[in-house]
Amino acid sequence: MRSRVAIVVLIVFALLAGSALPASAGRISISPRSSAVTPGPCTRTYDGPNNGSWGTAANWDTNVLPGDGDVACVPAGLNVNLSSAVSVGAINIAGRVTISSILRTTAPSRAVEVRLVTGSLVSHGELSITGSLAWLGGTISGDGSVTIETTATSTWSTAAAKTLSTTFVNNSLTDWTGGNLALTSAAHIDNRLGFLITSDAIMSNSGGGANPKLTNTSTGFITKNNVGVLQLQNVDIDNAGTVSIADGRLELSTNGSDTLGGRWEEIAGFTLVLVAGDYTFTDSVNVLGFEVDGADVVIANTADFRADHVEVFAGSLQFDSPDNDTVI
Repeated sequence: MRSRVAIVVLIVFALLAGSALPASAGRISISPRSSAVTPGPCTRTYDGPNNGSWGTAANWDTNVLPGDGDVACVPAGLNVNLSSAVSVGAINIAGRVTISSILRTTAPSRAVEVRLVTGSLVSHGELSITGSLAWLGGTISGDGSVTIETTATSTWSTAAAKTLSTTFVNNSLTDWTGGNLALTSAAHIDNRLGFLITSDAIMSNSGGGANPKLTNTSTGFITKNNVGVLQLQNVDIDNAGTVSIADGRLELSTNGSDTLGGRWEEIAGFTLVLVAGDYTFTDSVNVLGFEVDGADVVIANTADFRADHVEVFAGSLQFDSPDNDTVI
């Protein structure tokens, strides 16, 4: 049987004199500035039917398929289906491209709508999405980046597995509604505004090596708003914004150590569980439940810590203060 220490009365460790948790409302007062790139002039323009095939030469104005040196353009109001591997210099999609194979770009690109069903979106330059990204499955990768601009939204849906192996910059709202997310060591999620999680999910390091990174900037908020469990496994977290759970559990495990700043707080009922690794909280924790189940956790003397109950099953929990260190 596990050893257990339970504190079920209200615990308030206000280690900053006179500090209080600010209200959630009104925290986000600025929005990230759009940095949408401008591709070069179109060299191949789609002029085929709506919902036509990218891979049909007759659907392009020159009757030649776009290649590595081209800027491939799709006019507004048209969807193009890409079902075989394509490599182009850049894309400028005013309409929508639906990907079920591989689309590879090598230069700065822009798209209003991208729908990734299966296969891969490979960005070796910067890809700006200005309308919407629908990620239903497959892989987003490349040594460039994919940016959701302030005018856009992204939705990660369906139960299909998804893999990220590039930098994903979120300047607007990303809604993760289904499917686990595997991150390679090259992955970096840079959240600058809203990252909403509405399903049970696992975000994990898929390939060993250096841990991927999840950054939540000072203007960012990460919110899980359904009952269930969100697991972050071997992902380095850099939080300067707000992480909140409307209900359910957030489980963190790492093979190293993380210093966790920013705000970690509940909307309704939020249990934060530290499963493995070393964690130091430096700013604000305000949760219903705080559980240590294998990790070594330090609440720094700069932190404001509040929890309805604290439980230690395995590992350790240390509260630092100027006069005394308390270890549970």
